[in-house]
Amino acid sequence: MSFRLFGFPIRISPTFLILGLFLFDARLGWQGIVAWVGAAFTSVIIHELGHAFAVRGYGGRVEQITLHGLGGATAWTDPAKRIDWGRRIAIAAAGAGLGFVIAGVLYGLVRAGLFGRAAEQVIVSPFRVLFGIAIQDGLWLVFFLGAFIWVTMAWGLINWLPIGGLDGWHILAELLEKWLPGRGRQVAAVVGLIVALIAAFFLFRLGMTFGAVILVLFALQTLGSR
Repeated sequence: MSFRLFGFPIRISPTFLILGLFLFDARLGWQGIVAWVGAAFTSVIIHELGHAFAVRGYGGRVEQITLHGLGGATAWTDPAKRIDWGRRIAIAAAGAGLGFVIAGVLYGLVRAGLFGRAAEQVIVSPFRVLFGIAIQDGLWLVFFLGAFIWVTMAWGLINWLPIGGLDGWHILAELLEKWLPGRGRQVAAVVGLIVALIAAFFLFRLGMTFGAVILVLFALQTLGSR
């Protein structure tokens, strides 16, 4: 499936459905699955648009935004050769940055009571959402809102970790390459693997085996490509 949004070409890979399979929980029901996947979809789109708008703002060209089973990716080029290392860092940070702003504003509106008392009770904080109450009372809009805020904030922070394949790694690689020309990316790949192993250990302890495996695979792939 392909479409354009704000002038950017966007393609949704069939593998994006994998996200729904791993999120499946009979306790959610079909409404909960739809709301959760919809929240994740919206969060990923906003994240990639953050990168895309930054690229456009710096004079680059966005070739395509792709949503896939493990998130999203924004492919871009720099025909005019105007995007230096500092701007590449800004582009890498812009995805989570835009998500933080939008999720933060929505959470502020929740606390201000604009979404009703039920939303205030369910969305206690950006990282504590009482989904059980929303499911029990059939508050699917509140469920969607809470899921969007939680996914956007949590994934944004994880995405800034210096692990291969994530934005945080690209930021670290640009910094190290500036300080250690010719060796920076290799050093970043090693650091990324170490951080991935540590993060994977904690995810595994929390029962998030799939996430732990993916982080390590990302890091190993990056290390192998150096």
